[in-house]
Amino acid sequence: MLAVLPTDQPAAGERFLGAGDFAKETLITYPVPEERIDLIRRVLQPAEVRPRRRTTELTVAILQLVASRRGVAALPNWGIRTTWITDT
Repeated sequence: MLAVLPTDQPAAGERFLGAGDFAKETLITYPVPEERIDLIRRVLQPAEVRPRRRTTELTVAILQLVASRRGVAALPNWGIRTTWITDT
């Protein structure tokens, strides 16, 4: 799982992020129940962190929203590589 952050985000240079790093952010996800999102289920819920959530159906849209500073995301490595290779 890779965090996807705007390049000017203070945490962008960090190697690892914790649940608290998402607390004041808008989390951009696919429109699926929270139980199906690993970041929420395995990291945020146990830490009782509930960021605002925005959804979109396309990986490229998630990346564009992050790039335009509308939130942050966490995506599988393969999802980012596939989108980057396919859409550029």
